[in-house]
Amino acid sequence: MTLPVAQLNSSLVDPHLGARQRQGSDVICLWFTARHKTSGELRRFTIEYGVVNRADNAQRPVVDRVRRDGTALPPCHGWVRAGLWGNEPREAVVHVPVAALSQTRVGLLDFGPARVSSHAADGAIEMDSGAPLHCRSRFRWQLAFVLDAAAAVREMGRPVAMTGQIELDDAPYLIEPESALGVVERRMMRSVPVPMVRLASRNLASRAARPPGWFSAAHEAGRERLVVQVAHGREVHRFGGAPFWRPGMVSVAATDEGETINWKLLGKNRTALVELSVACAKIEMLRRRPQQPDGSYRHDVLWSGGTGTGEARLYRRDGETLDLVDTITLRDVLCDYGVPAPRF
Repeated sequence: MTLPVAQLNSSLVDPHLGARQRQGSDVICLWFTARHKTSGELRRFTIEYGVVNRADNAQRPVVDRVRRDGTALPPCHGWVRAGLWGNEPREAVVHVPVAALSQTRVGLLDFGPARVSSHAADGAIEMDSGAPLHCRSRFRWQLAFVLDAAAAVREMGRPVAMTGQIELDDAPYLIEPESALGVVERRMMRSVPVPMVRLASRNLASRAARPPGWFSAAHEAGRERLVVQVAHGREVHRFGGAPFWRPGMVSVAATDEGETINWKLLGKNRTALVELSVACAKIEMLRRRPQQPDGSYRHDVLWSGGTGTGEARLYRRDGETLDLVDTITLRDVLCDYGVPAPRF
């Protein structure tokens, strides 16, 4: 089932990126699996369109700039980022002036080297010659997607069917609806939460032979609290971030084990309980140090990956009585983990 264009726009690209809040970041993130056209190898890709502090309307990108007194200037730029997780992770990012961003027609946002709308995304970017040799990657993509009906009203981790092609250094990968396992999300925030926790997957295997589902764990838009959603069969269980008349609870612990990052998560509401454990190998993750909209650095490093694995146990809850509903195997888990910056 497809949705009218107006509904899709209002949930993804309208209002215009960065227009809803005067200061802060506004980002559209895509994650999907693509198959190498020749070898058939499946790889996990990410594409990101974003803008920070658009209201400042800078004519040139302001990125990681420092005043004479040593304090950082608030960033002001648009950006397009593409990356590959897994064996030999690769990434490229370009920054553009916010004054150059345009909405060429209803629902289409133009960043110059890339565009995104409610129905499609395309672009071609290359890391400049000043980047380390292993980071000088070229990405080119053209894809189309259609959100399902239920996804239009969810705030995080929208499953989406995708089709198209992406190239990494001239190697073509096909994006096919049956294997892409795509997710699209729009994040609007005044600052990146600390610690940063983000988990999501559409590659789920049920031991109870239920239809494939999805799960998402992310900070609620504009707030610090974590919300977990688990789609199982025809039900979508939501934990945390609930109003006072629907109490829910979420607790999460992330540990850096040196070579891997491990997450333990517990979500509980009146009718269900979920336990999740996820692990992601650092060698398959991208490493970043994001700057906050106010110019500060609240993370010493942010690890981002898309090849995590784990397990979830879903229980039916009646008071203190728990009844195991299903044990779910998780693959291709998106894993974001931001380590707080040290304080002196």
